[in-house]
Amino acid sequence: MNNKSDSRIMSREDKINGEIQKINLRIRLCLDKIRKEEDEIRFLEKQKERRIEMIKER
Repeated sequence: MNNKSDSRIMSREDKINGEIQKINLRIRLCLDKIRKEEDEIRFLEKQKERRIEMIKER
């Protein structure tokens, strides 16, 4: 009897760990997307600053 309940607990823990891994993967993917968007924003801001400087120099 004890082995059966132990294996059920392990099975439940495995399912929970699998779900946690899926959630962690989603979080990592979202963070990667946010970082890429932040990089794009920084690039566009620098580009804007360069254009402003070019216009000022005219």
